[in-house]
Amino acid sequence: MVLSAHHVYKRDTRYYVVARSHV
Repeated sequence: MVLSAHHVYKRDTRYYVVARSHV
């Protein structure tokens, strides 16, 4: 999921914050 989140971060900055919270 970390890889997916990293990829989404580049596509959507808003998702980047959510991914960081999960990590």
